[in-house]
Amino acid sequence: MHRPLTLVIMLAVLAGALSFLGTLLSAPGQVDARLYGSQVRAAMGAGDWALVAKVSRAAVRQAPRMQEALLFQAFAEDRTGSQSRADYLWARLERVSRENIRRGNDSAEQWYYLGWGLSGQGYEEGARAAWRDLVRQMSPREEPYNRVCYLTLAGETEAALEAWERLAEAPVGVDWRWARVDPDLEGIRGDPRFEEARQRARQLLRQAVEEETRI
Repeated sequence: MHRPLTLVIMLAVLAGALSFLGTLLSAPGQVDARLYGSQVRAAMGAGDWALVAKVSRAAVRQAPRMQEALLFQAFAEDRTGSQSRADYLWARLERVSRENIRRGNDSAEQWYYLGWGLSGQGYEEGARAAWRDLVRQMSPREEPYNRVCYLTLAGETEAALEAWERLAEAPVGVDWRWARVDPDLEGIRGDPRFEEARQRARQLLRQAVEEETRI
């Protein structure tokens, strides 16, 4: 007499378990941010914007609020002619950044991404204001390469070039090839001091390798 009730309970438990499993399988996954970053930067360095778009789309599908992936996919869609898709991504990057700030995540990187979201939509004045806020919030211990990027974006060209020249005197740990295409540095890349410092850094790195070889 109790078997039907028992069967109903078992079926309900099974249905719940299957529903939970389905949720896990359909939920956004975790993206290896370091691996993604190295892949997309290598593709950009090679000028392979189709690959940048492909890798970034996969990352966004797994993690729809991943700001780095939204940023690089937007760059790629712009370059490959998918303007409407790029416009959507720039707007989404702005929205995600603003939502994060409203929720209390007002770390410097949120203003970085907010600025790019606004810039991508053509709101240059708003972008520059966001990047100036970024510089004001920048930690004194900020990673030196990031410091150059932030100052450049904020329009503080002289300070950015000075920081770039200091960075070139301690070049270990910097991806100098990426610096040739990094969108953050567009504002100073045409200055002769930029390339002179980059060449200086490469020279110091070669000397360091030669010294290690002689030891």
